Amino acid sequence: MEPDIRQAIARVEATRGGGGKVAGTAFLVTDRHLLTAFHVVGDRIAARETGQAILYTDLAISFVDGKVSSLIGRVVKGCFDPVSDWALIELDAPVNVRPISLGTVSDGEIEQLKQKGVNRRWIGTPYRHPKGTPLSGEFWR
Repeated sequence: MEPDIRQAIARVEATRGGGGKVAGTAFLVTDRHLLTAFHVVGDRIAARETGQAILYTDLAISFVDGKVSSLIGRVVKGCFDPVSDWALIELDAPVNVRPISLGTVSDGEIEQLKQKGVNRRWIGTPYRHPKGTPLSGEFWR
């Protein structure tokens, strides 16, 4: 994995309504915004059942390379989707880390990569691996 990409990968820890903790991965997309999965910052099941977004509180952000830690963030109002499982987090202050560029990949491009035997790699920050753990997999859609 490219070194500058790893610098833009963060760990998010949130406090659930009942006081339990949840942790997941987020990706810096601007100097103060991170993209993450909704299930890291909110209750997807409750959102489906009630139609109301239930967001967790106390979002603690730290970057997996350890250079930036102890940041506070919050989900941007209206910038989340429990069904599609994404959310945008805003940090209290910008960070001096190069964001990850976002783009699109077409179905045709994914098919070409699969035919070439190219797999994807990513890093996750499950609760037991605060510094991140490499994962790999196959392209699918």
